[in-house]
Amino acid sequence: MKKSAFILFALALLLCLCPAFASSNEDESARPVDNNPPKVTGITLSAATVTAPGTITVTVTATDDITGLAYGIVWFRNAEANTSLSASLKVNGDGKMTGTIEIGPYTRAGVYIIENLELDDNADNYVIYYGKGSESYSGEEIKLPDVLAGLSFTVVQDSSSTSITIKTQPKSAKVKSGSKAKFTVKVKEKDVTYQWYSLVPGAEDWTAMAGETKATLNVVGTKANNGTMYRCRIRNKEGREVYSNVAFLTVTLQKPVIKTQPKSLAVVSGKKAKFAVKASGPKLTYTWYSRPNAEGEWTAIAGQTKSSLSAVASKANDGSQYYCHIQNADGEVDSAIVTLTVTPQPPTIKTQPKDAKVKIGGKAKFKVKATGKNVTYQWYYRTSETGEWILLEGATKDKYEVKVTAEMIGWQFRCLAKNADGQVYSKPATLLKK
Repeated sequence: MKKSAFILFALALLLCLCPAFASSNEDESARPVDNNPPKVTGITLSAATVTAPGTITVTVTATDDITGLAYGIVWFRNAEANTSLSASLKVNGDGKMTGTIEIGPYTRAGVYIIENLELDDNADNYVIYYGKGSESYSGEEIKLPDVLAGLSFTVVQDSSSTSITIKTQPKSAKVKSGSKAKFTVKVKEKDVTYQWYSLVPGAEDWTAMAGETKATLNVVGTKANNGTMYRCRIRNKEGREVYSNVAFLTVTLQKPVIKTQPKSLAVVSGKKAKFAVKASGPKLTYTWYSRPNAEGEWTAIAGQTKSSLSAVASKANDGSQYYCHIQNADGEVDSAIVTLTVTPQPPTIKTQPKDAKVKIGGKAKFKVKATGKNVTYQWYYRTSETGEWILLEGATKDKYEVKVTAEMIGWQFRCLAKNADGQVYSKPATLLKK
């Protein structure tokens, strides 16, 4: 009986608990899922104008029906000064978020228009809005309603601070490449500091120029800074600052211009061929190129970096071609292609060796004279008029001497004169007994 009573008690307890479990599971599945970001409904500013230094409070009204607002951030942009101010937004209850924009003493004066607004909820959903101070970059941003897109405030400098009066604005300059452009700003006050800024073509932001902290800015005109804009920031000891007008730099490029082209040459072998080019333009550099013939590949000639090129004419470079590549920072140009034609100059025998009558034991002397550049000599002998010519080791001058023996009577001698363009043998000379 005790066992049966226990079983009945357990069944009754289970029946009591099951509805509770069912109710809990039902509540969990019924909980809504938050997939939607917050939606802005209004933006207000604590003031339309603020004097630097100071603050301005931004209040954003937004809705998020499920998990609630979490945080946000808002940006305002001064397009003229190319600068932005922002405030982090915190939940303030009743669908409102507030944040404070800190405006320092050096904040650029002017109108700041709403640029972007980001809102996040507690489910990590977020949305980014953009106003008239910005645009959609990724295509996912949402444009603010027209009544909010132009929201703005104005920053003014404290009128109690000492003012800065610009007496002379920098003027735009037009210079030749390589020449110096000078920009100057003059102010009435003495205790001021200067900082020059530049904006190169295509850039979005002004850049402070390192070390350029005087009233005058000197810039060398180049291809790279053609079209660059410059302006100067002047600041006094109270922190008041003012920017000068923008000055433009226009650079007239001085690309190399060939005045005199090199000319093709016909040169006797062994003589020097000289090709020259004349060009105008600043800081020119020269590089000569060559190829062995009209179908060959061009190769830069090592060390040939002047306006002229010298080469010794030879059989090897007959028909070779040349041109000069000229360049500077502004551009480059190639000269005309020229050809070297080499007239060969093989050796010619002017004085033939003569027969020699010498006593046994005496010395026989043979001599030859040849014309031509870089001629080398080699003597030969044979033991009869029909014999085979044999090279004489070491006999490499235009003269040959030999001590006569009995067996050498009747021998013949001749000389080979040779250079890069060709060769020629002398007539044979016979050794006779005296």
